[in-house]
Amino acid sequence: MKTLACTYVSAGRLTVNASSIGTGWYTMYLMQGDTVIPQFLDVALYEDVSAPQMPEITVNGGKGVTTSQTIALSIDGGDYTEVRVAESTAALANAEWQAVASLTSFTLSEGYGEKTLYFEFRTAENETYSETARVTYRDSVLSGAEYGISGAADGNKVYIGSKYTLFIKYTGTGYVKGQAAISDGTGNVRDTIELRRVSTVGTTATYTGKTDFAATDKQIVFSLLDANGNAASVDPISVTVAEDLVISAAKAPLISRDSNYLNSMKLSYTPNCTLEFN
Repeated sequence: MKTLACTYVSAGRLTVNASSIGTGWYTMYLMQGDTVIPQFLDVALYEDVSAPQMPEITVNGGKGVTTSQTIALSIDGGDYTEVRVAESTAALANAEWQAVASLTSFTLSEGYGEKTLYFEFRTAENETYSETARVTYRDSVLSGAEYGISGAADGNKVYIGSKYTLFIKYTGTGYVKGQAAISDGTGNVRDTIELRRVSTVGTTATYTGKTDFAATDKQIVFSLLDANGNAASVDPISVTVAEDLVISAAKAPLISRDSNYLNSMKLSYTPNCTLEFN
């Protein structure tokens, strides 16, 4: 029989230092002085082996959609020191092992859609662990979209002081709003107009927003954004901004209806002028 020291914690609890004995089953008795208290307890002592720390993977910053073919990987390997990754289990078997800290990005295969990444980790003792992650690869270019300036003249000509509606119409899913960036054509964006969804028919949605123009405006880039803020754009359009049209001389007298029409078009004119209609 081996005697172990114990520490009083409370009326119902004692702690025992069992570091001097090995693992196994034991019957423990309490003693007061040299007297054995007629109570015993069967206990099992075993080695304290903590569970391995598992890897943690963050793909594309935690966003489920990407418009970039190369995505960022953030990996905490835990107790695992090496990793390999591929887009199929067959490719994974032939992938090169590398240090966890060195794997910071991955280039997705060609073709848009949902991609599944297969990860395999291993420890120095050759123990392995597998995990998968998914990300959707989406085109950054909107194909087949209709877009423009409602009310603009031919060649996207607009007039200072008038309000115009910018629109984009697209058949597809995954987008929650649109935007139009108005710039001087050299990368200096003067204003970004939010385009809200105003109608949906099946998978075709229309997004619109109102704006006026400044003399320096030359170009508009239309985009649609998903819930994560990923944008897909169309080719930019050029815009020509002009001052209000002034009519000072014409051949036919103005009448009330024609005057109202001119006012609705934001045209200015001389009250005594005449205007020829074809």
